[in-house]
Amino acid sequence: MSFGVSADTENSLMIGGDVIVAWVNRLTGKGFAQDYFLEAKSQCSGNRGSCPDTRLKDNTNSIRLLNAAIVNDYSIVTYQRPLKAADAYDSNIFVNGSQAIIWACLLYTSDAADDLLC
Repeated sequence: MSFGVSADTENSLMIGGDVIVAWVNRLTGKGFAQDYFLEAKSQCSGNRGSCPDTRLKDNTNSIRLLNAAIVNDYSIVTYQRPLKAADAYDSNIFVNGSQAIIWACLLYTSDAADDLLC
């Protein structure tokens, strides 16, 4: 699942967005949260597309995972990130005004341990 800030402050636009992609490994219960920059709607290839910030530049994952669990078959992930952009791939989060957000959820079922289920 992903949640973040749109590149456009008034409209929800994926391209140029700053999101956190989070998931819980259903076999181990271990949670993950990673900072992503959505340069395009395509999958990350090299350093183009929707890529983790760390793929674009080292030490740019500004996300801190606080908690992750699966409760009643729901994935719950709690994370923290700075309000002020920490690097060129991050967007500021407004504290005194409205701001467009973006989100996405992938339903993926297979025998893989890292299924992303929302």
